[in-house]
Amino acid sequence: MLFKMYLENSKTIIVKIGSSLIIDDKKVIRKKWLLEFAKDIKALRKKNKNIIIVSSGAIALGCKKLNITKKKLKIDQSQAVASVGQIELMNLFKEVFANQKINISQIAPNPLQPRKSFKDDELKELTSSIKNQGLNQPKIVTINSK
Repeated sequence: MLFKMYLENSKTIIVKIGSSLIIDDKKVIRKKWLLEFAKDIKALRKKNKNIIIVSSGAIALGCKKLNITKKKLKIDQSQAVASVGQIELMNLFKEVFANQKINISQIAPNPLQPRKSFKDDELKELTSSIKNQGLNQPKIVTINSK
């Protein structure tokens, strides 16, 4: 009951989503949960709430895309895997929230990242390169909630 009161009285609500809500331990994306989550966000927006979503999941989705396990990744490898996964995460959010006609333009790549777009064939080439040759220099993409 107290939580509901705080929710009703708040203008801005920050929601943190952990990796396990996005993808399970068998690397299956929890699409049904995400679709329901998007409906909840739409309901809050109808009540004029500002919503900020802070999400984990880039490394988990990167591991899925690259077909590797997270357990033995070094920090530079985690950053590279996260850059691949960040694109997957943004595309997943775009798809899920588009279902509810919610624009997710507040999710943006790192402004210091020289590449502003990633074509599917270039992403596949990057994925293949990391698998075959390892990582020379990490690519970093972050979520900016502003």
